[in-house]
Amino acid sequence: MSNILIAYYSRTGVTRKVATVLAERLDDAPVLELKETKDRGGVLGYIGAGKDALLHKKAKLVGYEQDLSAFDCVVICTPVWAFTASPPVLAFLEKERTALTTVAFIATMSAKGDKGAFKAMGEACGQDPVATLTLIDRAVKGDNPATMADLDRFAKDVVAAFA
Repeated sequence: MSNILIAYYSRTGVTRKVATVLAERLDDAPVLELKETKDRGGVLGYIGAGKDALLHKKAKLVGYEQDLSAFDCVVICTPVWAFTASPPVLAFLEKERTALTTVAFIATMSAKGDKGAFKAMGEACGQDPVATLTLIDRAVKGDNPATMADLDRFAKDVVAAFA
């Protein structure tokens, strides 16, 4: 198994669930939760999240102690906000741009916006992902078997990129 890290941001817990399940599929890969200084809880947090994404506002991340250059690949998981990746994920990718060797992306969303999210993520880190996966929030929440199979395939695709 390759040395893979999963980094994620989650406002509601959906993307956290995806990252946790994926870590299990990747032989308990380490997981890095991205946190920001701004409170995104409740209705006002939801409104502010969409507004900040729409206006391309930079997020301020809480510090973390992870050397990303030590990993063969970093899988980055983000919710889609206003047809793009969440500002905390974009801030992370911009900050760690030179440390990222290889990336793969997962977007969780209610309905649309994954293409814009993947484009923004690629631009932020300066590279194309070895794999991408889009998951619908309600399917993740309901443990949809097809969604879990999609996560299995994604994990295999990421590992195969290093075979």
